[in-house]
Formats: sequence, C-alpha cells, structure tokens
Amino acid sequence: MHLRTLSIATIAMAASTLWAGPKFNFNEGQSSLEITQTYQLWGAITPSTDNSPDTDPRIDLYLKRGRFGFKGQAMPGLSYNTVIAFDNVGKDPYGAT
Repeated sequence: MHLRTLSIATIAMAASTLWAGPKFNFNEGQSSLEITQTYQLWGAITPSTDNSPDTDPRIDLYLKRGRFGFKGQAMPGLSYNTVIAFDNVGKDPYGAT
C-alpha cells in the first residue's frame, strides 16, 4: 500500500508543466529575446494483464511533450514567437498511455 501511495503522489507531481527560460533586453529595452522551454513529465503504472503474458508490470516516468522556442520584440511594433515541439505519447505499445 505504501508503494502505491508513493507512486500516485509521484505521478501527480510529475503531471505538472515545467517552465524555464532567460530573457535578454537590447537597445535600451526596445528589443528583447526570451528563450522559452515547456516540458510535461508523465508517469504511468501498467499492471500485468492476462492479455499480454510476456509483459511485466511497470512504472514509467518520461517526458510526455515539450516545447522549445524564442519570442520577443524585434523593434517597436514588431514581435516574434517561434516554437519547436515534440510529443512522446503512445511510443510504448505495452504501456498505459
């Protein structure tokens, strides 16, 4: 029971989104560049089932999806936002995702 409670608490904490990134100002604050990063951690518990006897029960923790980008102000009246994304959902055919 203690392992199950610990696993559920870990998964609940890992399901949140993490943000990070520095911001740089240029030209006396008229231009800026911010590096943005967003990652979502994911946890899944897969019990052993009779349908897949070759798989063991498992607990997975991985990056579910992420975003990396640049945004800012090139000059007064002109802003930009560029984002690159990845998604890792459904990569394990035997996982509970």
